[in-house]
Amino acid sequence: MDLLNDFLKTKGPEVSALLTGKLGFSADQAKGFLPPAAQKLFETVKAGGLDMNKLLGGDVSQLLAKVDAGALGQALGLDSAKAGSGLKAIADAALSMLKDKGGLAGLVGDKGGALGQAAGLAGKLFGKG
Repeated sequence: MDLLNDFLKTKGPEVSALLTGKLGFSADQAKGFLPPAAQKLFETVKAGGLDMNKLLGGDVSQLLAKVDAGALGQALGLDSAKAGSGLKAIADAALSMLKDKGGLAGLVGDKGGALGQAAGLAGKLFGKG
């Protein structure tokens, strides 16, 4: 399963509406920001080094701290505050999807690794394992 494409397909319209409706993105900015920002967030989780308990508890602050929102938004003319708000909206939606699908284990890699084991345990905690 390609979690990024699944995310963009299932949550993309909802997140895009949030970006344009509440966060002040233009339609073009949302369309240009959402895929690369989501990809960067998924890559960051997969790379590890995050407190998975906090992440699975809904605290995306450590994840957001590892992603340069300003650089992601700069090419689209977004200031870093707006890009940061957009990144948080995407992170919240991605975490929600991962919890719903139990997809965190697949995102972080094989179940033999420490992150894979932690994600497998998290899946069991959320009734997905």
